[in-house]
Amino acid sequence: MKASFYSDHRLLAADALRGLLMILMALDHTAFFVAKIHPNETWVLPLPDYPGALAFLTRYVTHLCAPGFSLLLGMGMTLFHVNRSEQGWSQELIARRLAIRGVALILLEQLLDNPAWFLAETLAQTPIQHYRPVSTNMGMGSEAWLGFGVLLELGFSCLFWAALLRLTSGWVFGISLTVIGLSYGLTEILPPNPTLSSVWLLLFVSGHFGIVACGYPPLPWIGICGIGILCGRLLSAKPVQAYSWLAWIGGGLTSFFLLLRLNGIGDIHPTAFTDWIDFLRVTKYPPSLAFVSMSVGVNLILLKLLQRFQTWLSQANPLLVFGRTALFFYFAHTGLYLLIGLAFPQGIALEQVYLIWLLGLIVLYPVCRLFIGFKSNKPSSSWWRIF
Repeated sequence: MKASFYSDHRLLAADALRGLLMILMALDHTAFFVAKIHPNETWVLPLPDYPGALAFLTRYVTHLCAPGFSLLLGMGMTLFHVNRSEQGWSQELIARRLAIRGVALILLEQLLDNPAWFLAETLAQTPIQHYRPVSTNMGMGSEAWLGFGVLLELGFSCLFWAALLRLTSGWVFGISLTVIGLSYGLTEILPPNPTLSSVWLLLFVSGHFGIVACGYPPLPWIGICGIGILCGRLLSAKPVQAYSWLAWIGGGLTSFFLLLRLNGIGDIHPTAFTDWIDFLRVTKYPPSLAFVSMSVGVNLILLKLLQRFQTWLSQANPLLVFGRTALFFYFAHTGLYLLIGLAFPQGIALEQVYLIWLLGLIVLYPVCRLFIGFKSNKPSSSWWRIF
């Protein structure tokens, strides 16, 4: 029965979900690189005041991306562990490979990703729009040159869980909830400019500390990755029933999000209920309880929907192509939209972003297909397959 759910020991639905998230992420990054628009929902500043529904929804759908990547990373680590164990790999070798993957992500963040974002903002002839009546961005100054972004938090998750994959599910669950809860709790009790040790702040909350700009503090995202590890274990043990169970969990988390919002709790920013946008706005940096419950819940529901229709997924489906080349796609799309953005130093209207976004995806599709062909010819032990 497992063979119908796995393709080369990979879940089609998980690959398709990763591809969908990559596409949504590209929309957000197109807005940054080309339109010079990038809202930031951070705990230390008021939430963005969007000019309309299009601006809000363009940003809001991309809230699924970072939690989805962490969730899928945890699932992938579990499946990698199961697959390589079946091939006779030792537990030490599996842990070492995952740890090397984590280190590589951290280095790539600093050496390739952060310079691209810095260059785009430096060359822009108009300030990046954050939809806020203040010019500062999460208290970050121009002197910051080390960035804690999404690749870094994924790398830390690899390092953290690589040595702990053999923990019982109870321990993984407990650790995950603890670090998510501690991160949210700190934003509730700390002042906007806390004097607590910067190391602890970098681990748990977002902000600007000396030369470091921290958008994705590792520990709460490690918790979301831990939830993904539990999902991977469930999918590995009960592939038929697990999708339905995860969909029910996703529905429960989404309902919990609504309950939190209706009671005005679960997020450091109070909800005024002035309109539907105000009701849905949540804090992402660091992820609040409302943000985590909404984003993880919707991702699990989407996973079930994609599994329900996975028989329609061909190997050439863009969702699978982008999902199976995630890291390659990440840097390819960053370079492409950065180059396009250089032609529009003063930005463009948000409505025009969608056309450039789609044209970029059309360009990236055949390139990613070629990379799949290249990588598929490599053995499982190849460094090309480490990601």
